[in-house]
Order: sequence, then structure tokens, then C-alpha cells
Amino acid sequence: MPVYSDNNMPEDELHQLLLRAVPENELGNKSIAHLATLIPCRRWSVNKWIRAGKLPPDRALRVVEISHSGKPEVSGGRVKIEDFHPFVYKSWPSV
Repeated sequence: MPVYSDNNMPEDELHQLLLRAVPENELGNKSIAHLATLIPCRRWSVNKWIRAGKLPPDRALRVVEISHSGKPEVSGGRVKIEDFHPFVYKSWPSV
């Protein structure tokens, strides 16, 4: 399971945004597995969003909620819903 720190971030913009939102674990690292646990959803779902470059609006709202927890001294949280607009409003395939 890959873990990330401020010195070691992925190149994908959505992946970076999701990792910025998740609080650090007890070792000071961030991971998609930790984010998935907090959402709650499966890790493969988060990885699917990253591969597709988009995520559902309700999940974007939940990620923003997560970013506001754990660090009350950070005004407005680590990410804002506006940060997710390019990834939420992409067209989804029709069913």
C-alpha cells in the first residue's frame, strides 16, 4: 500500500487533491486506504476515481468534510469543494 508525505506526492492532480484532504496517520503519512476508511468506501473505488479523473459529487462533499476534521486551526480545511469542480463536473458515461 503506497503511503505519501509532503516530499513524496503522486503526479496526478486528483490523486494529490485527495491526499491533501486526508489527515496524516500516526506516522505522518497519507494514504488512499486511510481516506477510503474515513469516507467510508472501498479503496478500489477511490483508485477508480483517480484512474478516471473524476468522482461523484456526494463523494467530493464527503472528502471536503474529512479535510475539515482533525485540524481546527486550519481555516476552511485542507481542500474546498471548488477544488473538485474540474473533477466532479466532467461528463460521466451514459447508462
